[in-house]
Amino acid sequence: MHNGNPWQSANKNEINYAVFIEGWQAFLDTVKDTPIDENNFPQCGPIFNSLSSNSQRRCVLKMLHPNPESRCTIADALNDRWIKHIDCCSPEPKEMNGVNGNGLD
Repeated sequence: MHNGNPWQSANKNEINYAVFIEGWQAFLDTVKDTPIDENNFPQCGPIFNSLSSNSQRRCVLKMLHPNPESRCTIADALNDRWIKHIDCCSPEPKEMNGVNGNGLD
């Protein structure tokens, strides 16, 4: 898996960004406005292929859609199956006995 930024700037002179944009362009040329799902998602190069699952890849690519109007919203991302299955270290509300509404004892 890649750590850090996949590219320094959104510039086609950066090889990783160029591969990313080429993958999106090929996808959009083929499927037009079809949403990303289990069967349809762009192939954006080795950085994205190194993500551990297709679910992870699809979620990240939805957030990085080159058209800002087509990107998923924060609510969409938080409702994604992959995101919902990320374990978190914050307590569930029912486990917060003795804690008041502002999270302080």
